[in-house]
Amino acid sequence: RIDDHILIVYRNRKILDPSNAESNARRYLAGSRIRELADRANINERVTPNWDSFLVMVHSHNENIQVDRFDSYEALHRAMMYAVKFHAPLWKCCIADQKVGRDINKLRVGLDMLVEYFKIR
Repeated sequence: RIDDHILIVYRNRKILDPSNAESNARRYLAGSRIRELADRANINERVTPNWDSFLVMVHSHNENIQVDRFDSYEALHRAMMYAVKFHAPLWKCCIADQKVGRDINKLRVGLDMLVEYFKIR
């Protein structure tokens, strides 16, 4: 399907962990949590910067939206710093919605680190 995220495709094809379905699901949950934090923080791949969203964040009268966006950005930043060596494949797959190709093993290790960080059981 066209509207599926690449992380969903990897989960459905059991590419995240071909040998263990439970580990496959945990890795998917960690990646989806990163994707959710990026969506809440209004971070996505752009060709040009989105100055409107930045100005709304700075000059907004909706303090709840601004605080939630900042908190989500901070949570995303902390999670990505926990798996800093695997930042590129995590960003490429979870946020930019692109295939990782040869970096699939780095993506798996990075998702395992995020499973530890988010304490997903």
